[in-house]
Amino acid sequence: TPAVYLLHGDMPRKVMNYLYRDESIKAFVSLTRGEGFGLPHLESAVSGLPVIATNWSAHKEFLDLGKWVSIDYDLTAIDPGRIDGEIFVKNSKWASPKEQDFKKKIRKFRNSFDVPRQWAKDLSVKLKEDYSWKSVSQQYENTVGDLLE
Repeated sequence: TPAVYLLHGDMPRKVMNYLYRDESIKAFVSLTRGEGFGLPHLESAVSGLPVIATNWSAHKEFLDLGKWVSIDYDLTAIDPGRIDGEIFVKNSKWASPKEQDFKKKIRKFRNSFDVPRQWAKDLSVKLKEDYSWKSVSQQYENTVGDLLE
């Protein structure tokens, strides 16, 4: 079996950049049920690291600019114990990743990750164009610049 490391807690930017670029790390895996934006997804992709993630939520906005390993899901009701009336409201749903799809795709990835690695390199180039500081600043200026004058 492959080595799997679970990392948690606050990590300095320098450590995160190292992890994204370490040759021994083969992919960023996130089986999220819903993501506000997905900054680690973006940082991983920009770094050229293949992304394996639930095919649901905000990270699709930028990952879909290229190819990545998407995991199928079912929309399921949020556990009633999680409903807080603010973030999780009654009748909300989240994406429950399909275990069998994940297993199938992670095995395929493990046996041959050359293609996803090329996808990651291609996506990295596109994301650097669209999500660089210069690009985002220009988009901001185009959208709200006239309102601030």
